[in-house]
Amino acid sequence: MSRPPRGLRQAGSGRPAGAHLVVGVLPPYAGGTAPDHICRPGRAGSTRPGRRDNDPERRNGRPDGQEVLVTYTVIARSADSRLLGAATASCSLAVGNAVPALVPTAGVVASQAWTNRRLRYEMLRTLHHGGTAEEAIAGLSDADRDLALRQVAALPVAGPGAHLTGSLCTPWAGGVAGTDFVVVGNFLAGPEVVEAMRASVDEALAVPGLSIMDMAHALVACLRAGQDAGGDSRGQQSAAVVVADTLAGFQYPVLLDVDLRADNSATPLEDLVEMLALKDRAHAAPAELVPSTEVPHRPEDEKLWSTVLS
Repeated sequence: MSRPPRGLRQAGSGRPAGAHLVVGVLPPYAGGTAPDHICRPGRAGSTRPGRRDNDPERRNGRPDGQEVLVTYTVIARSADSRLLGAATASCSLAVGNAVPALVPTAGVVASQAWTNRRLRYEMLRTLHHGGTAEEAIAGLSDADRDLALRQVAALPVAGPGAHLTGSLCTPWAGGVAGTDFVVVGNFLAGPEVVEAMRASVDEALAVPGLSIMDMAHALVACLRAGQDAGGDSRGQQSAAVVVADTLAGFQYPVLLDVDLRADNSATPLEDLVEMLALKDRAHAAPAELVPSTEVPHRPEDEKLWSTVLS
């Protein structure tokens, strides 16, 4: 299989089933040894999580010891359709910058595996113009000749979500869509990871009247359920959670009520839990002590946003 085009960020990887070569790369550390928490597997099962393998013969058949990256993601909408959110975790640097994207008036999307980040814009543009999630994904075939290497998910402000796992995404890879959520993952321990995440988010979204912070906690709990079910057996490096209120309207840059990331950590999920606890304390402040952030709606804002997604 030819290597993916240059300039594409890998968060997860693609390879035919049964192949020993596990792909997905981060550049080798220029200064020598990388931090211990960076994932360094060799052939399947040959290296423990977080351990460096210095034998070139065991580094996936590659002399440069390139990294294996794995990603699992949930995108969701509250039952009342007021809140949209996403959470993602990966054995790669700064997954929050590469995988999820959210526009409160359009929907929430994710692009992973051999990630083409531009696909997020393509999907959001379709959703913004009233297209369904299935239409948003179907339209990607015209924008990306390497769609077999991608894993994508889309969820509009209203209507069902959809997902696509390319035929060259490394197994186990797949996803599931519910009424108000989509879960996808690649290079996972098995389908039980996605099932655990599905059960977690499905239960959380059944609770009526979720607050912004409730939604954020539910999404991170979904990631932890996936990790507990096997997730990435090679270690962790980054995770992120974003939540927005669809009533925020047309604002640019996008107004995210929660936008938290652990970009390079041995315990990224635990970091998100800690950051959410700090944000809970901030939200608990008396209303009279919190400055208003409301801005008037202007018709030109809607025109600008439509131009951005034209």
